[in-house]
Amino acid sequence: MEFKPNQGGLNVANDLTHLTSHIEQVRQRLAQTAATERSLVQELGDALKRFDQDTLQNVRTVAADHEARRSGILDELHALAGSIGTFRPVREPVEPVAISPADFFEQNPDRLNRDVAAENGHPHAPAGDWRQATKNVSYQDELDFLLKNGHLLIDKSSPH
Repeated sequence: MEFKPNQGGLNVANDLTHLTSHIEQVRQRLAQTAATERSLVQELGDALKRFDQDTLQNVRTVAADHEARRSGILDELHALAGSIGTFRPVREPVEPVAISPADFFEQNPDRLNRDVAAENGHPHAPAGDWRQATKNVSYQDELDFLLKNGHLLIDKSSPH
């Protein structure tokens, strides 16, 4: 038997040429894939930068709007604080009279039992019962008065 170099695919020179071209094709595809991925990463980075800038601008806008609303509310509260107590009727001065505690409670028997007065819905609960006093306050009447007299201005164009 004679050895023939082209039999059975044992031609090394031809196989190496074919392998070299295959390696070159894989290298070109790899370079193309890397370039495509590099451009995709760059586009993603640009999109994230735009998103960050938009988010920052939105946060600044919300903060400015909040500060404007807060300032308006603070101005209204200052106006309200300045007007507190202006609705009470002027009382005539009363001469203080010296009276003993026994005489006082004799003349004012309802002051002896504070709990009974508060439970019965007494319109003028005994002194020191601040919880009952807060229940008797009508903020709506005061708000209506301020709005009617122009002391409290509300911007109708505001969404809130």
